[in-house]
Amino acid sequence: MARTARVYNFTTPRVHTTQIMNLSQTVQLTRLGKIRLGIKKPIASKNVKCRKDNHPNEEICQFCSYPVQTDHFVFDGPEDYPPGIHEALIKEYGEKPKSLEFFFPTENRALVFPQALKYYKGPRLFCRGDGQTATRIDEKTGGQFSATCPCDHLGAGCAPRASLMIALHKIKVQGCFQIDTGSLHNIIRTNSFMNELGGDPAFPETIDQSLLRRISYVPCRLTLMPTSINTPDQKTVMKPMWVFSFEGDAQMAAQLRQRDAISALMPGQPALPALPPAPDDRHDEIEDAAGPTLNGEAITPSDQATGTVTVDAETGEVIEPGAEREPGADEGEGPEPKKPAAVSPPISDALRKKLFAVAREKAVTEDWIKTTIKERFGKDSTKDLTVVEADVLLRAIEDEGPF
Repeated sequence: MARTARVYNFTTPRVHTTQIMNLSQTVQLTRLGKIRLGIKKPIASKNVKCRKDNHPNEEICQFCSYPVQTDHFVFDGPEDYPPGIHEALIKEYGEKPKSLEFFFPTENRALVFPQALKYYKGPRLFCRGDGQTATRIDEKTGGQFSATCPCDHLGAGCAPRASLMIALHKIKVQGCFQIDTGSLHNIIRTNSFMNELGGDPAFPETIDQSLLRRISYVPCRLTLMPTSINTPDQKTVMKPMWVFSFEGDAQMAAQLRQRDAISALMPGQPALPALPPAPDDRHDEIEDAAGPTLNGEAITPSDQATGTVTVDAETGEVIEPGAEREPGADEGEGPEPKKPAAVSPPISDALRKKLFAVAREKAVTEDWIKTTIKERFGKDSTKDLTVVEADVLLRAIEDEGPF
């Protein structure tokens, strides 16, 4: 039998399936165990018979016991935690701790503090809803279906439930401990504390107004504090309620707003970022590479001034900066002002040609030009004039006569 020839497809790449819809996107925090808010006590009328018939080797079960809230946190047994965790909890917090130092492990509040209306039938969760839609177990088929929430079960077994997932960084940085609560006060206080730290994600404008602008990896403390509350039947009772606090001062709050928050939990905290130096108001004392400045602009000392002069438009005399002429000096009533040497570049060939062209046009003779240069500037030729002197001479020629 002839062998079938193989055909290789070099054009279409093979697609490898790497995710499963609605499964790969489902994530959860690693749970190291539970921390409880109370203990179970036996029901005297049921415990003896239930223990004899159902659990002779155990003292109580869920059917012959009831929960009792305590004024401290309760750790499970060593078998309910990973190796070494129970011993570390007892060593750090003791047998009956009333407060725990923790941080929230993520900014995803749906993972940190999931909340729902829950209805249990025995140990099994029968229905869970959000106040609009619920997912319920079909008792006949065992499947799930959607139902309207709330329903008639609300208040008759269905109640608000929440699970707080916190990381006890003194025990283990990675992994969370779960604390369940059905208290409306605890649920409200937890949501309010997270909004104080990081704002409400539903209202972005509150994030910048919050204390830290984040909730994850922030050192916090959870304390059980006796609080007076009103029960639904209008009775006042004292119960241990959750009280949250931020374990830091104003400096730590500033650090947490500016840098990686988890580093604040570690020893050897870096100092606050250096602030830029304050502006120096002594502008007249500041010197840069170009020389001294005044109000941000470069200035030149009087003994270094070059290239800029002030000239009298009519006489051609150089006026010294800041100098004032004495009254009557022009009429000979006072001492004649000193004539400092003009600082000006020499006359160019183009300007000399213009001088003689205007002189020919105005019929001014060369003898008159030489005499005027000698008397006024003390020079013998137009080649010796400066640009300023040539400009004064040019205006005199245009006026057709001496100055």
